[in-house]
Amino acid sequence: TDDPGLHMLRAAMLMFPKRLFRPCAMDLRGFRAFFDDDWTCWWGPASLGKTRRAAVLMLVWWIADPANTYIPCCSTTAAMLDKRVWGDIEMLFHAFHTQEQFKEFPAKMVASEREIQYIEEGHPNPKAVIRGIAIQQGSIADALGNVVGVHNERVLLMVDEAQASREALIEARSNLRQGTRVFKILMIRNPTSRSDPLGKYSTPSHPDGWKHVEQFDEVPWEHTGLGGAKSTVMLKRPRYVEWRTKYGSVLVFCGLDSPGIDDPENFHFMITRRNIDDAIADKGPDHSSFWTMTIGFICPNDPSLLLFNPVLFTAKNA
Repeated sequence: TDDPGLHMLRAAMLMFPKRLFRPCAMDLRGFRAFFDDDWTCWWGPASLGKTRRAAVLMLVWWIADPANTYIPCCSTTAAMLDKRVWGDIEMLFHAFHTQEQFKEFPAKMVASEREIQYIEEGHPNPKAVIRGIAIQQGSIADALGNVVGVHNERVLLMVDEAQASREALIEARSNLRQGTRVFKILMIRNPTSRSDPLGKYSTPSHPDGWKHVEQFDEVPWEHTGLGGAKSTVMLKRPRYVEWRTKYGSVLVFCGLDSPGIDDPENFHFMITRRNIDDAIADKGPDHSSFWTMTIGFICPNDPSLLLFNPVLFTAKNA
């Protein structure tokens, strides 16, 4: 197909029940960006489907050619793996593998190892796995060893909680890339700063750098306060939701575009109008937490900007 992202979406709709994967336009955007670039960063707020979207993507991509595919799926700790992306992978794989038409697919889940293994001639292929890896536990050497010790023709390094990941993990990509035919990196999380790992690898390649993409349009939001009072609040919407980096691309899923706003019945698990109203009432639309957790963009008043603006730093501390 000349649209592999659309093909992946259609495959996912056949593989997973609607109660676990309810597709929307954001899924197609994410899948297309994945195929368009070998290194993709997904930005977005909480409760906008990034983790489930990534889990679906990894399973479909692995199942398409399991014998030749290795996916190290990384998060900060074992607890965060189980709560987030690995928990979604387990749930989706179980739903897939228990359907009558997919029961004979030669793979098995080994929960104690956080691993899905491809079974080849009756035996698990150690190179053909999806493996959940906690990269903040143990030494850096241990974390890297768990990630880079496997090579296959197709490799996808997926990093959840990317803003808190060990940068050495990303720098180890040269090892993972060796001997591959296809090598991809997907980093996802709520953006917090230019200076953390997610921010670093999201730096725009445009000559104006961050200045180019940190532009916003003001849009009116009909706000309902906690007491039911109505008012109009002006919110800043990122003008750029896609841009090029030195490594690949960034895709922003803006909370103001959540399907849960217009269709809360079908997308109640995503950000709704009530969620945004509550966030506005809590700390206001200019607070850094509102930008990170509701808009899905680095706050324009990012404290890390001080690292790049000594004049501002001096003025602030005078």
